[in-house]
Amino acid sequence: MKKLFWWNLTVQEKMKRSFVLTPITGILLFLLLNDADLSGLKISAIVAIGMMLMLLQGLYYKRKLTKNNVQ
Repeated sequence: MKKLFWWNLTVQEKMKRSFVLTPITGILLFLLLNDADLSGLKISAIVAIGMMLMLLQGLYYKRKLTKNNVQ
């Protein structure tokens, strides 16, 4: 139960979960926005931006992990 919350995770665990959650984020955004009155281009743009943000978060934690391990 201790590792359930994001703030209880180590940097390495945050990095792994960010990369794992990227496709799940895309799928959930697509399913949530599929019923909205948006065009396909807008939906795909929102999904792409959401996935890109998750990837950037994973890369941030990866860089933070390597930076802390080098020093």
